[in-house]
Amino acid sequence: MKRLSIICGVFLVLAVSARAQENYKQTDGERSDSTYLKIFAANTGNSFFSPEATLAETPSEFPEPLPASPAPQNVAGVFPSYRWQVYVGYTFSRFYAYPGATPDENGFDLAAAYYFRPGWVGAEGELTPVFGSLAGKSSSLVFGGVGPKVRWSGPRGIELWAHALAGGAHFTPHTPYGGENSFEYELGAGVDIRSRHQRLAYRVEGDMVGTHFFGTFQYSPKISAGVVLNF
Repeated sequence: MKRLSIICGVFLVLAVSARAQENYKQTDGERSDSTYLKIFAANTGNSFFSPEATLAETPSEFPEPLPASPAPQNVAGVFPSYRWQVYVGYTFSRFYAYPGATPDENGFDLAAAYYFRPGWVGAEGELTPVFGSLAGKSSSLVFGGVGPKVRWSGPRGIELWAHALAGGAHFTPHTPYGGENSFEYELGAGVDIRSRHQRLAYRVEGDMVGTHFFGTFQYSPKISAGVVLNF
């Protein structure tokens, strides 16, 4: 009976010793794994492998989406401002020759303009022959001049402009009331409307022409309409 008790005691001691050794190995293994991870993270500089790494420090599994591109905006039509303009058109003038004689005259208008930088100030030259009758005889009046011109480009291809010209005028036929030549000046304004071809525009203008024939001053209105070539 005594021997049996001793044998049971020996088995109990061995069992407790084996259990304690197994727990020690598990604890030591966990410490080794944690230490290994810390050493690897320190060497690589990547905190992702550290057990203490927070969720904010870990790289995102999916990249952040790029910001959406702004919606395309509608681009308004742009009409370039050309330096050169050549105009040809029909002209109507009422010539106030002297009191009681105001013949209506028809003809055409030729003009060329060049705009300097920045593009809204330029110089223009014009030649206008018109034809009618005075005192039962065929008559003609030719006047031309040069001077400054300014323009303003508005929306939808509309261009507003104004000019002031000075030059000379010639009237036929010869009369006993004075010479055939006179100083001439012209003040006026108009509007150009661009066509679909952009280089081509339609013009309407109105002017006041001043001359000095027959010993008196004439102030004759003139209107014109035609086409403009831009280049």
